[in-house]
Amino acid sequence: MDDAANGSKSVEESSRVLLELASIIQVAHAKAITRDIEQAVTANQKNRYEVSKGALSAREAGNALQDILYAVAGTVEDTTHITDLTKKEVESSGKMIILNEKVTVMMESTLSRSKQVLASAETISEEMEHIASASEQLTAMAEELKATLGKIKV
Repeated sequence: MDDAANGSKSVEESSRVLLELASIIQVAHAKAITRDIEQAVTANQKNRYEVSKGALSAREAGNALQDILYAVAGTVEDTTHITDLTKKEVESSGKMIILNEKVTVMMESTLSRSKQVLASAETISEEMEHIASASEQLTAMAEELKATLGKIKV
């Protein structure tokens, strides 16, 4: 009977040790997952911040381009006015008129290109805002996962 009792105690002791070991492994694994999620949340928050900065920079660039457009439009208007005055005062000089018209054409071309650049900047700004929104959603999902894992009792 002593051998049977000792064997039973040994099995019980082995079972208890295995359960404790399994519990320790589960806790360590849960902590590792939580740490990884926290790192992902931190990285995602940093990315969101950088994307927001990029969107702000794109918006500022768009505003600067808008200012350039207004300035170019004013220059085109001034050039047109100068051309009109030149035509009245120097009707006999066809060369001056042709030169002024070429300047006007060039200024209008510059205005057109500036509008294209502004449109591109606005598109970039919209895309940056979309990326920022997606980043916020990803961060929220990671935080929810972190909270859920925090509720799991090991």
